Amino acid sequence: MKKILIVATLILCNYLFAQKKYKIEQYVWSFDSPKDYIPKIDQFEKEIKAGTKYLEEKDIKPSDDDVVLLTLEKKDKTSNIIMVSYRDNSSIDELTLGGYAELMKNSMLDVEKMQYPDDDVTMVVEDIVIDKINFKVIRETVVFKKDNHIGSKYFYIADIDGKEFMIVAASVNEKDRKLIDQSILTSTFRKIK
Repeated sequence: MKKILIVATLILCNYLFAQKKYKIEQYVWSFDSPKDYIPKIDQFEKEIKAGTKYLEEKDIKPSDDDVVLLTLEKKDKTSNIIMVSYRDNSSIDELTLGGYAELMKNSMLDVEKMQYPDDDVTMVVEDIVIDKINFKVIRETVVFKKDNHIGSKYFYIADIDGKEFMIVAASVNEKDRKLIDQSILTSTFRKIK
């Protein structure tokens, strides 16, 4: 009986610590992290610097109001990551959510084709709903012919309470892609009254 109680307590603690709540203006987003994912310490600083440099080279002013809510990586340090942020939604206001997603898709497709000229890169934009919130999802797939594997990046974009809310998920295998996708699709949004 004592062992059952200890195991039940450990399971409950694991659930409570895996589920987190994040505030986006007047909404609370609840998210259960996939199994074996931990907070990423460096907050993707290398990737952010590279992106900022690229934008500056194209004479595009990078956003300076990003609020990073969450960065996770898989414990085994593979390239399976999740990053969640929000910022001013002026691009969505100007272009609509669909127009903004298409612009992002086309820009990223050009960059990826230059970065991986010998591989097959595809991107599509899809509409999904997560807990009554409309999202545009840019799904990128790269078939790495030389290494014989597939990598994917998904960009979930929504306008939540006047903010551009974005979840970026990258995975190097189908199992992790499904785990990440399941965690995102079962997340919830609650408006604070």
